[in-house]
Parts: sequence; structure tokens; C-alpha cells
Amino acid sequence: MLVAPPFSPLTVMSDALGVASYPLTLPATPSLAGLTVYVQAGVFDNGVLRGSNALEVIICP
Repeated sequence: MLVAPPFSPLTVMSDALGVASYPLTLPATPSLAGLTVYVQAGVFDNGVLRGSNALEVIICP
């Protein structure tokens, strides 16, 4: 798990196939261009926390 400040947990439910989505609206603000954020998913599977690969997202203009 990639855990570093600022850590913002979100609760999202998945369907029977394990697919989940979280729609996110970004404002059309030029100052966001070049911003880098990191995301990762985790799930409790029979009491064990399992994590996805981390993803680096760079906002392009």
C-alpha cells in the first residue's frame, strides 16, 4: 500500500465482478495543469487488506 500524507480514504462499493468507479469532476482551472496525484485501491478480503498497484495521474492541459 502506498500511504503518505495527505491520505484521503474514500469508500466505494464494487459490483459482483469487483468493478468500482468514482466519478470526479475537475474544474477548468489552468493552475491544475501539471498537477500530479497518486491513487490506489484497497479491499478487505476475508479480513486481509489487499491493495492494487499505485497509479500516478498527471493532469494535462
